[in-house]
Amino acid sequence: MAKVTIENAEVTSVMTSGKGFRMQTVFNKRDGGQITEKWVVWSDNKVNVGDVVTVTGKFSKKDETFTNDAGEEIKYTALHVNDPEVTASAQPSIQGTKGEAVLREQWPSATLDEAPF
Repeated sequence: MAKVTIENAEVTSVMTSGKGFRMQTVFNKRDGGQITEKWVVWSDNKVNVGDVVTVTGKFSKKDETFTNDAGEEIKYTALHVNDPEVTASAQPSIQGTKGEAVLREQWPSATLDEAPF
């Protein structure tokens, strides 16, 4: 099984069972658009919504479908991390314009990561 590391991801929700959480990262594209990666992490680690974490673990994916309110079948691939090591990131979240302002305040000469697509 492949091992993956996701750095500086923001926790977006915590499972009510306490056995996992969802997180996301956002990358800027060259054309000015953004790509959002959403991950499900299966872990007993205690995290809170808004925490910024780095996660290393076993990568898996699952093709899923659901029917939306308009009756359309939506297909997507869910990204999962199993047996993770979760650590708090030293870097603040850089998501959205508020996060960018925080980044500029902390590191004035920093450049935002840009995805090569």
